[in-house]
Amino acid sequence: MNKTKLIITALTILGLALFISPTAFASPCFGIPEEAWDVEICGPLDNPYDTRAENYVQNILNMVFFALGILAVGFIVYGGIKYILSAGDPNKIATAKSTILYAAIGIVVALSAFAITTFVFSRIAG
Repeated sequence: MNKTKLIITALTILGLALFISPTAFASPCFGIPEEAWDVEICGPLDNPYDTRAENYVQNILNMVFFALGILAVGFIVYGGIKYILSAGDPNKIATAKSTILYAAIGIVVALSAFAITTFVFSRIAG
């Protein structure tokens, strides 16, 4: 029963994180009058939204990395609670420590992947 609750909670957090994007698909010049637009920054006047494929991919990857970070932090908290509730049992302590270790490794991998993709997309954008 506990694993089912954990899986449902993790999927809920992941689902919510996918709908919360720190970088929306909005124009960088939203709210600025059209006569004050800079075409290099805002894009052409007939299409103020940046619709290049790499921006969509980058935004989706950013949401995935954000969700992975939330999930990893959740597992660190879960491992910490397991550690506190282990009551000195060596098997439970080892399980809790491995959960925390793997979650920390997950954060490092997610941050590395984020850094690499950000670097690659910055080179693509020019």
